Amino acid sequence: MNDELVIKIDDVELYDNDFEIAIAEACRKYNIEDLVKEGQRRWKKVMEYVGKRIFGDTKILRDKDTVWLDGNRIPTNNNRFDYKIINTLCDFYMGLSDQYNKLISAEAFSLFLNMSRDTIVTWGEDESSTARFHIYKKIKDFRLECIKDHAYDNGNVTGTMYVGNTEFGTNMPGVLENKPKQRLTSREELGLEPPKERPTLPGMGGYDDIKHSITT
Repeated sequence: MNDELVIKIDDVELYDNDFEIAIAEACRKYNIEDLVKEGQRRWKKVMEYVGKRIFGDTKILRDKDTVWLDGNRIPTNNNRFDYKIINTLCDFYMGLSDQYNKLISAEAFSLFLNMSRDTIVTWGEDESSTARFHIYKKIKDFRLECIKDHAYDNGNVTGTMYVGNTEFGTNMPGVLENKPKQRLTSREELGLEPPKERPTLPGMGGYDDIKHSITT
């Protein structure tokens, strides 16, 4: 019996059980007893196995729509990915990362899709309006949330702190301050009149008078 449908691509239906089977195979292959307790490197190795097992032919991830390009005699999809498919799989990958208590990363997601390790990272160099950049930005934003959670949950606070400082410029584990520093507004900018001088009572002079009374 199939579990919940993850995505349907043409005539191919992928269920969450398909991915769990691939993960179980990877754990047996790499002698992993409890994937939740494993580190990030081992998790990426498992993701690499899953990518090769599920998406051995990445054509399934390519856009089927074709366009005419100058100089081409036939229409082509220009070998581009279908970013609706990639976005759906991105959400599923992030769910798997939460399930196994792992940090979300662009590298691990690239391996999950059987792509080169740096594929998703390069999408961050695109224009902010593109679908590829949107996927990269989502991974990066959710990764920051993972770092915050791991800062509270993980005993290795120093390691979490290092990742946060290196990637996001945080000063404490899971803390990112984006608010600009505020300065005090002057009375003139607020349209207020300058403060009036307080009248000096008889026998109560300024600092020089007080100093004189102390030294004499």
